[in-house]
Amino acid sequence: MIYDIIIIGAGISGLYSYHLLKRINIKYKLLILESSNRIGGKIYSEGKSILGAKFLHNDIEKFREPEKNNKSYYIGNLQGISKDIQTSMKLEDSGSISDLMHNKFKYINEINIEYDFNSIVSILNKNKNIKFNTPFKNYKINNDIIIVNNTYKTKKIIFALPINILKELDTPFKKYFNNWYQSNIITLSFELNNKLKLNDGFHFYDKFKRKSFFYNKQKNILYVNIFDRNKDFSIQDIKEKIVNHFLLTSYKFKYKNWNNDKHLLGGWSIPKKTVNSNIIKVIEGGYNHKIYYTGDYLGKIENMGSVTNALNNAETLVSKIYFD
Repeated sequence: MIYDIIIIGAGISGLYSYHLLKRINIKYKLLILESSNRIGGKIYSEGKSILGAKFLHNDIEKFREPEKNNKSYYIGNLQGISKDIQTSMKLEDSGSISDLMHNKFKYINEINIEYDFNSIVSILNKNKNIKFNTPFKNYKINNDIIIVNNTYKTKKIIFALPINILKELDTPFKKYFNNWYQSNIITLSFELNNKLKLNDGFHFYDKFKRKSFFYNKQKNILYVNIFDRNKDFSIQDIKEKIVNHFLLTSYKFKYKNWNNDKHLLGGWSIPKKTVNSNIIKVIEGGYNHKIYYTGDYLGKIENMGSVTNALNNAETLVSKIYFD
């Protein structure tokens, strides 16, 4: 069989690209190759404890509490979720995702605080042709047909992989990814970027907002994302910072080191303020109308690293492929 398009990676970018391609042409023969045994990529969630390696919000500055030495906190507060967003989530939970996808995606970054992304990814996963445990190894072009891993034939290929994986692969833009990685992002350890779950009922005092809050263990969970652009923290440092910042007396700390995930290699980073937009344009242009890239590292510079950027870039890419 010769596929119309093979997508490398079953994260949110790959799944959403597949979804959109089928919407514009139901007859497209599509295949996703996923190196791991699951879908979701960087937004994979383990229950409601760990929301994956991603931003909690696209509107970053709104949720950033500045501190000395260029350190920052990301603080997600469930009390700000509107009824409209919760209604959208109920629609999505019932399987009516079309409305949510095309009209309410702007809410997704807020929804995930309480509900995580698993339900959305699960619905995106429906009716997808995915081969798991199948990492990308190589490709060659023979008479306008791309042969992937010496096995799968396709007319076009989309790389929907984390930047840390892409820079290691032999693709037409390898030099651009290496240049991007070296000069355009600040690479961070996931030890700094995990969401910490404080989910037992407790009181804490937010010294920035000068308010006292109570979170019960039924629904309300506080996620805090700490990073430092200048140096690494140890896990103990992070624990102490959480306790000192919120003056906590009781909490549960949940941690997962995404750097140990060989399918992601800690593929999360923060763009520098002087990101080279020319490199973005080159990568977004694809190669020879056959090889394309999509992910949260493309699109608007101010939104890099966000799920919103991944979704928007997938939409832009699918439109480009359709008209190529």
